[in-house]
Amino acid sequence: MIVMKFGGTSVGTADAMKQVAAIVQNDIRIKKVIVLSACSGITNKLLYLAKKSAYIDEQERISLIEEIIHFHSDIIFSLGINSSILDEQFTLIAKDIYEFCEGISLLGECTPRSLDRLSSFGELLSTLIFYEYVQEIGLDVELVNASLFMTTDSTYTSANIDYDSMILQVHKTIIPKFEHKDIIITQGFIGSDANDIVTTLGRGGSDFSAALIGMAIKAKEIVIWTDVSGIASADPKLISNAHTIEKMSFQEARLLSFFGAKVLHPETILPAIKHNIPVIVKNTFSPHEKGTVIVSDSSYTVSKIISITSKQAVGLVGFTHKTFSITQKMSIIGEFLDTLQCDTYAFGCIENNMYAVISLDKINFLSKAESLKDWEISYKEQSFIAAIGPNNVSNKNPDLLSIFNEIICRYNSMPILLSGISEYALCAVINQKFLHQTLISLHSELIDQ
Repeated sequence: MIVMKFGGTSVGTADAMKQVAAIVQNDIRIKKVIVLSACSGITNKLLYLAKKSAYIDEQERISLIEEIIHFHSDIIFSLGINSSILDEQFTLIAKDIYEFCEGISLLGECTPRSLDRLSSFGELLSTLIFYEYVQEIGLDVELVNASLFMTTDSTYTSANIDYDSMILQVHKTIIPKFEHKDIIITQGFIGSDANDIVTTLGRGGSDFSAALIGMAIKAKEIVIWTDVSGIASADPKLISNAHTIEKMSFQEARLLSFFGAKVLHPETILPAIKHNIPVIVKNTFSPHEKGTVIVSDSSYTVSKIISITSKQAVGLVGFTHKTFSITQKMSIIGEFLDTLQCDTYAFGCIENNMYAVISLDKINFLSKAESLKDWEISYKEQSFIAAIGPNNVSNKNPDLLSIFNEIICRYNSMPILLSGISEYALCAVINQKFLHQTLISLHSELIDQ
């Protein structure tokens, strides 16, 4: 058994749905679970509609709903689906959306529970349409609502999985279907709590759903189909000769994402990785390309750099205090940054002063913090670079470290070279205007070579 998950762009148009159907049809492995996201952009529109419905007038509310309904009607028309069952089910979902938004309007408030219910309609619509289409072209499929097995708590908008219950329900609802059907279609992102109230899994929820289902059915592999051909060695918009990485470890993918690469959210595939199920990232619109395989251990025999990533703008913040010791400074600033809940890319001590590299959106909070009123705080906007690789690249390969440091210093007169952040990464903070040239040289001399 395998799991195939298709993201929003993969089901965002009639042509895209046809392409997905062809991929499913051409895969010779018989038993498959197909997990679909909502059509591209629809979840955001539903969330906007939910929040707006609390205070906009009826005419504006109906206009927003009709935009969403017509979008899906156009896909149905373009696919040429002729099904009375689809018409009936589609009408029921549309009616639910109208009535639910009217309820929010009457209440004058959109609760997290309401947000979950309304945002779930995107996946319900995409799976219903795709299910009816693939039936018409002759595939042996069944549609199973994810709320029947994806058991969660009641933390609406970011629900936590009840793993034991979820696995039990998967074995009750999905596994028996394979006795009569080859393909099961279900929704990503959606779950339900102990009271059968709809919940959602938050950011990257559909990838998470796919990983959880894969874990529960002990899938041979999970394929995440998206609009890029795997994970690249660098941002192709910045590095023209960036190439697809054939295989990488979960830790490497996690660092790439944290340090700025626009890849899948790694934490969402953790259930699969923990159970040694490979996760493959492939391109729906170029399915012949191999993509990237993410595994628990990439099994490289030598230390090497496989990818370069960066943050165009980060805040390099210095913290100075006249009386505290280094240990006290680290404790106070570390605790404060945790409280601030900001992305901290690096944190340490340089010449008796504390420095942190943090996301720009939190900079303004520093000067207003009561707990830091006795500190002298300096700030500079910089760029952050990370070179990612396996086998303890930060310690095991002094030649790599030497080349990395030489390139960084080649273009930057006063860089900050960072060590100890991760055994999988070499990092530096540099002047923004030299970012692009530094990235090109790093890729050329550490990866292309």
